Amino acid sequence: MNPAFTLTLDDGAVQIEGCAVRIEPGLTKAAAANAFARFYKSAVDHKNGYEWIYLDGLSFGGVPGAMALCFHEGLIREINWSADAPGGQLEDGWPTQEAIDREIAFVRRVLAKLMGEKTFSGHRKFAWGELWSTFDAKGFTASSGLRYKAGAAPA
Repeated sequence: MNPAFTLTLDDGAVQIEGCAVRIEPGLTKAAAANAFARFYKSAVDHKNGYEWIYLDGLSFGGVPGAMALCFHEGLIREINWSADAPGGQLEDGWPTQEAIDREIAFVRRVLAKLMGEKTFSGHRKFAWGELWSTFDAKGFTASSGLRYKAGAAPA
């Protein structure tokens, strides 16, 4: 099984199993690139202050997963992730609506359990930022992630 990543709701920090560095406000792009090099898949610099690092070879909720780290002016701002929900099907290499719905439902179940609740509606605000798992109609994809409040202090 790939190393799991888990979320701490108290502060919004994400921990990748076996890594000493937590993903939390204050994390720099350079520190993340070094700490998570073994999971590195690709990176994109949008030349407007926003840069993304894509990580693969992880797991979320017991299934294979991937993660994208968004940095603004070199500091972590957002984390998006995907999970290969059981039973998800592809059509011509793309997820079907059913596969997308399965992924969203799966991520919501994992997050609800983490919150100690029966269900998670798909969006919640916290003192540190916000958490979501919804359908992105524009991209026709599952969208799960968290965003830290601007200026959030390191935990």
